[in-house]
Amino acid sequence: MNLYDNVHNAFKFTIKNWKDIILLGIILSIGASLTEMKTDNSILLTISIIISTILLFFEESYRYKIIENTIMGDNNPPKLEFNTRFLKEGMIESSILFIYTVIALVISQLIDMISDFSIQTILSILGIIIFFSVIASGINKALHDGKFKSAFNLIEIFAFYKNIGFKNALFLIITGTISYTLIIECVFDFGNLNLTSFIDIIISFFLSPILLLFMTRLMALFGREAVND
Repeated sequence: MNLYDNVHNAFKFTIKNWKDIILLGIILSIGASLTEMKTDNSILLTISIIISTILLFFEESYRYKIIENTIMGDNNPPKLEFNTRFLKEGMIESSILFIYTVIALVISQLIDMISDFSIQTILSILGIIIFFSVIASGINKALHDGKFKSAFNLIEIFAFYKNIGFKNALFLIITGTISYTLIIECVFDFGNLNLTSFIDIIISFFLSPILLLFMTRLMALFGREAVND
């Protein structure tokens, strides 16, 4: 399929999945509310962190399930399940994101600490490589039978980008950057219930899960093309 066909396929997939859009909207909204909750009660704060983390695990597990099923040729949305299997997969996916995040933070700190321009340039390029890698990490993991180490195999990940072509890779990176940024903003900037935050509620409950499903399906379709090629 060409780029237009992939976008159209991802859009139809997302619309067909309206029940899980609502469930994901609830998960993102609750997680956002708990993240922004302000309290001096350490027990209540700990509980809110645990709950929001568990919700993140289920969201990440479902995202990976879409990727895995799509690459295997399934065109039907997977069912969002709340069981130990989904929880375990979500923990694995979240740990991958966590590791990439830590690496990116370390690179950022080194850039601030080092004054040598040439070294800063090298570190900046490394940071870009890490960013591109995290976008396709789940796809590469699914392409290699769910092996954890495949999520960090930069050679395989950039071979995937090469296989889908420059235009598709560029589209994927740009759209993914915008979508993931919006999702992160919704989760961490969800404030108190007032008139100005009403838009945040709409975005967090409706737009974020739609983007999550759309982008995940679109990325997975590129992964399926890599397999077919």
